[in-house]
Amino acid sequence: MRLEKVDGSTVIDAYGYDDKNKQLYVRFLSGGTYRYFEVPVRVWQDFKATYSKGTFFHTYIKPNYECETVNDEEASVDRLFRLETVACTSAVYFDRDGRTTPVAVIWTNGDIILSHQAEDVLRQLVMEFVASDNS
Repeated sequence: MRLEKVDGSTVIDAYGYDDKNKQLYVRFLSGGTYRYFEVPVRVWQDFKATYSKGTFFHTYIKPNYECETVNDEEASVDRLFRLETVACTSAVYFDRDGRTTPVAVIWTNGDIILSHQAEDVLRQLVMEFVASDNS
């Protein structure tokens, strides 16, 4: 499956849709590519059209469709691989001052995928801790 690059998203790196099989492919900036099953073409169209890909994904796709990890090679060229199905479980967000920042996704197999924003959030928290400790 060939994926198209997503510009301007802080969560999604690339995505693609297999209309024959109703499968949505999503590659995250934090790493990892996933295939979502039985995704209607209308959801794919709405996903492409929305301004905030990450918000749309976490609201309409993640909680509603089963997924499995995809080999990065499969995500870039059409090939068949035996894949282990992994159920998506939860996302970790950092909330402060009315802003919500996705920092990680946790899968049932125990894998944790950190977003590229996680480092910034941790740096900010450490700086605040050090500042409060010195006062």
